[in-house]
Amino acid sequence: FNLDLNGRTLTLGKTITVNGTMNITGGEINRKEKFTSNLMSVNGTGELSLTDTVVDGGAKWKGSNGDAEQEALDRSLTNEGSSQSGVLINIVGGTVNLNEGAVLQNNESTTTGGAVLISSSGTNTGTLNMYEGSAIRNNAVKYDKRGDGGGVAVKEGSLFNLEGGVISGNSARSGGGVYVENGADFEMSGGTISNNYAGADKLVSANYGGGVYLSGKFTMTGGSISDN
Repeated sequence: FNLDLNGRTLTLGKTITVNGTMNITGGEINRKEKFTSNLMSVNGTGELSLTDTVVDGGAKWKGSNGDAEQEALDRSLTNEGSSQSGVLINIVGGTVNLNEGAVLQNNESTTTGGAVLISSSGTNTGTLNMYEGSAIRNNAVKYDKRGDGGGVAVKEGSLFNLEGGVISGNSARSGGGVYVENGADFEMSGGTISNNYAGADKLVSANYGGGVYLSGKFTMTGGSISDN
């Protein structure tokens, strides 16, 4: 199924469930007011590809200097918009491809994974592929919930393949940019992970991995992790 938004905005009031193949291009996907669940769920053998599409969770960040990425680092951000119980994309055994122009942004969840949560389902390995020109930015796990993986959370038996793009301005208890659970796999051959923050609040220091928190397998052959 191919969906060309043609520059329009699609406002979701319920979760889109992908069990087959879906390609979305050329527009913006937003939350309907008061809708707090996952925006999209990709299950089993389902595959979702986003190109030139912005997915926005509705958080409106306000801090001391207007620089959202810097404020994520010093925890001065406050959210004056929507706070969610769910993520932007929940992968349960399926595959998601973030192609050029795909942006996942402004989601504050109360669960593990600010923007994307990846998990396996039976024999199906949940997989996120991120390519050049894509971004996961300015997402968070709600601070008082102390969850993990502000940008991406990779659960046991699943895979995050980072070939390009930028992960920045995200925050969580551990793994501000990426959280990799024991038994999960993170392969990085390109892209940038920068300006992310780990810590439940300014007074808590026993939290780890501003850029990446690793309990699972990590293979890095390219890209950069810096300034987290």
